[in-house]
Amino acid sequence: MFDTQVMVAQRVPKPSLKALADLAQTPVTMAGEQLLGLSEPLAAVVPWGGLRRGMGVSVRGTAGLGSTSFALALLAEATQQGSWAALVGVPTMGLAAAQEYGVVLERVAVIDRPDPELWASATGALLGAFDLVVISPQHRLRPADQRRILARARERGTVIITVDAEPLGTSDLVFTVVRASWKGLGDGHGHLQSRQVDVRIEGRREASRPRIVRLGLPGTSGSIELIDDLDDQLRPIAAQRTAPKRRVVVPLVRETPTESVG
Repeated sequence: MFDTQVMVAQRVPKPSLKALADLAQTPVTMAGEQLLGLSEPLAAVVPWGGLRRGMGVSVRGTAGLGSTSFALALLAEATQQGSWAALVGVPTMGLAAAQEYGVVLERVAVIDRPDPELWASATGALLGAFDLVVISPQHRLRPADQRRILARARERGTVIITVDAEPLGTSDLVFTVVRASWKGLGDGHGHLQSRQVDVRIEGRREASRPRIVRLGLPGTSGSIELIDDLDDQLRPIAAQRTAPKRRVVVPLVRETPTESVG
């Protein structure tokens, strides 16, 4: 059993997964709460204002654009509200950056990348014990393992977040970092001050209509910031797809029989 007062994103060896799950299973949220909180910039652009328990989330992007940082930002508000998060086989996630985005490291467990044969069972042991589980499998999971993990996540109310890897089935919410640029560097001088990223948001049901937002990741304050809503760029495309087809009505002309004159 671990001391919650001193555990700061502690790396957990495989034999201790059961002990860690028992620790994190202590209720920290009411069972009736169906949403996990998001930081205000993200809550404003996600259809539900938070992450629904049991949903599958996918975060994508070319290496270096900020997809890993964005995934960390998804954990901030939930851990501040008392939720637990586990990172499974995600070596690129920097805990110092996570803390800057507001993640409470005392409620984050880091599990080193399991062997491919044990990956599904190790991940499954954490579902239900943790409110959020972030994964980045670097191998192709068997379809049966994918279905089992998703079913268990839905049943236990765990949000499962896949980062830069093939999603497990159809994701309820997909964040794609499509562009990134750094601010603060001049011609041979200056220092990095902030990074701007454009993120495409889409998914199922209420999130089926895509939108794009520009975020500071991090912003000038060091945390995530909403810079601009680029939703207008998608409206012409959406209008073309959803505009009803015009119906052309051709009047029916009936010929009047001509009387014969005899």
